[in-house]
Amino acid sequence: AKNVVFEWRSWDHFQITDSWINLIGTRLDFVHGNAVEPDVDGNLMFSSRNLSEITKISRQTGAVMWRLGGKMNQFTLYNDTEFFDTQHDIRRLASGNISLFDNRANLQPQYSRAVEYQIDEINKVVSLAWQYRNTPDTVAWAMGNAQRLPNGNTVIGWGSAGRATEAKPDGSVAFDLVFGGGAMSYRAFRFPWHGHPMQVPRLTLDCPDATTTVLKVSWNGATDVTAYRVYAGPRTRPTTLVATQPKQGYETEIVVRDLPNARTYFRVMPVDNLGWEMVWSNEVYAAKLYIPISVR
Repeated sequence: AKNVVFEWRSWDHFQITDSWINLIGTRLDFVHGNAVEPDVDGNLMFSSRNLSEITKISRQTGAVMWRLGGKMNQFTLYNDTEFFDTQHDIRRLASGNISLFDNRANLQPQYSRAVEYQIDEINKVVSLAWQYRNTPDTVAWAMGNAQRLPNGNTVIGWGSAGRATEAKPDGSVAFDLVFGGGAMSYRAFRFPWHGHPMQVPRLTLDCPDATTTVLKVSWNGATDVTAYRVYAGPRTRPTTLVATQPKQGYETEIVVRDLPNARTYFRVMPVDNLGWEMVWSNEVYAAKLYIPISVR
């Protein structure tokens, strides 16, 4: 009903001098909030980049419950030499720990990392439970996140560094992607994907020699395909199944030798893991002389 049920303003609770930024500059972005996390107890955790602080806020009164990191830190740190800096993406994990992306834009030596802390909110004690740094180090002066997956792996978006990495609990790398052309990503996530393209599968053919025809099929974005059935015959819209080829990746190749007809037409049908046929590809044909004549 568009009723305001909770409102919180940083200037009611923070001092400008809590920030590390230049206070006589042309811009005064002294808090720079970049993440808020509803906690399991119904309160909120708030990440302030320009305070280098995680703040827990009462959802009922708006009062500050504790401050972790930065100039006004209330916690004792174990298992690490220094707190996070210019961080992003505070999250509460199923284990009860918290995770965040530690940019470390103001610290030396320069490197960024994903970190997980075990936190005792009563005794104000926090200890480093896990971290991931790239080798060699990746530096992200801004942006970034750390997403914990159900299997225990962590997807790390390196923000301004233009990279995404999936790291296993033992620190080994399951996936790594480096963006091109100076591209950046504010955050990177991995989710289950179900894709069913609007266009039909694309079939082309190649005739590398006098006895061989190579069919190449791709259906960009389709996630349910396990194999392609190849239909061939002397007339258009062939219905004779001549081969079944398991999906190989983005593009699947099917090799056909010794065409039986003066002109042979081909089309393929993708099938899912239950064997259900999905949609016809376009149609191609080859002549007995193995010269591609046309593609429809």
